[in-house]
Amino acid sequence: MQSQNEKKLKGLPKRLFELRGSTPQSAFSKEIGVIQQTYAQWELGDRQPKIQEVVRLAKHFCVSVDWLLDLTDVKTVPQNESVNRDLLSRLNIAETELRRYKTAFAKITKSLKATVETIEELQEV
Repeated sequence: MQSQNEKKLKGLPKRLFELRGSTPQSAFSKEIGVIQQTYAQWELGDRQPKIQEVVRLAKHFCVSVDWLLDLTDVKTVPQNESVNRDLLSRLNIAETELRRYKTAFAKITKSLKATVETIEELQEV
């Protein structure tokens, strides 16, 4: 069985560790839009991100997916880097807002259900 340090030296965990550098995991995970526990599992090699997340990470850091997966040493930077970063930033903000709206909607729905139940109970009396 491989130790955690050995896992870091290969594949995606190696590249994530390299990209993070001295940035704390909490700040880095927030920057890429995942919770710290999920990121930590990726970096340790205990869990793999979905392919969409790998593509998003590659775009965010302007590297190729092949480099991110440690399949090549060529760290290709796409054209229009600033446009890609801006779009990714907007996407992360939109995802955060969507999560907030979903949570608010769930609370409103729960409250409305309780109100309807109370009205029905009062009508039975």
